[in-house]
Amino acid sequence: MTDEGIDAISESFKELIALKKITFQFSGPDITERALEKMSTCLRTLVSLESFEFYLLDLEITGKSLKKMSESLGSLTSLQILDMNFLYYISVNDESLGNFGQNLGKLIALTELKLNFFWGGKITDEGLKNFSYGLRKLSNLDIITLGFLGCEQITDKGLNYISECLGILTTLYAISLDFSHCHNLTDEGLKQLGTDLRKLPDLQQIIFDFKCEKITIEGLKNLRESLKELTSLEYISLDPRID
Repeated sequence: MTDEGIDAISESFKELIALKKITFQFSGPDITERALEKMSTCLRTLVSLESFEFYLLDLEITGKSLKKMSESLGSLTSLQILDMNFLYYISVNDESLGNFGQNLGKLIALTELKLNFFWGGKITDEGLKNFSYGLRKLSNLDIITLGFLGCEQITDKGLNYISECLGILTTLYAISLDFSHCHNLTDEGLKQLGTDLRKLPDLQQIIFDFKCEKITIEGLKNLRESLKELTSLEYISLDPRID
C-alpha cells in the first residue's frame, strides 16, 4: 500500500456513509504522514460506523498525526468495537496517549475495546494517568484488551492508574492486560490490581501477561488467590508457570 492507495480509499469514504465495519493494516516505508492525516479527516464522514480495526506497523509518525486520528475517532459516536494496534517505532508519547484517551471517552457506545501500544518507549505513568481519564467514561464496556508490552518507563503507579479505572467499569466481564517487559513493575503493583478488580461483580475472564524482571512467581500466586473472591470468574490465565 502507498500514499496513492490510501488517498483513493479515503476519497471513497464520502460514498460509504452507511458503512458499519472497516479494517485497515498499514506497514512499510511507502506510507507517509500526509496520507494518514487525509484518511483521518475523511474518516469523520463514516457516521454509521460500528466497528473499526486499525493496525499500524513499523511506521514512524508524529504526535500530530496521532492527534488528528484520535480526534476523528472521537466523532464516530456510533462505534461499538474499536481495535487499534500501534507496533514498533510509533511515536506515541504521554501527550498523544492522553489526547487519545480524551477522545476515546466520547465513544460511550463502545462495548469492546482493544488497544496495543507495543514498545512505546516514550510512554510513562503520566501518560497512563491522562489516558485513564477518558477510559473511565466508557460505562458500557464489556470487553477490554490493553497492551503496553515493552513500555519500560511504566511503573506500579502507572499500572494502578489503569487498574483503578478498570475497577469502576462495572459492566466488564473480560479483561486482558499485557505489561510484559515493563521491568519497573513489581509485586506491589499486582497487589493493588487485585484489589481494584475485585470490585467487578460480573468479571468472567482474565488474561494477563506480566513477564517482568521484578515480578515474582509469589506475586502472581498472590494475585491469583485474591481474584478467587470473584464468584463469577470462569477463566484466569496469569502465567504458564502457575496456570
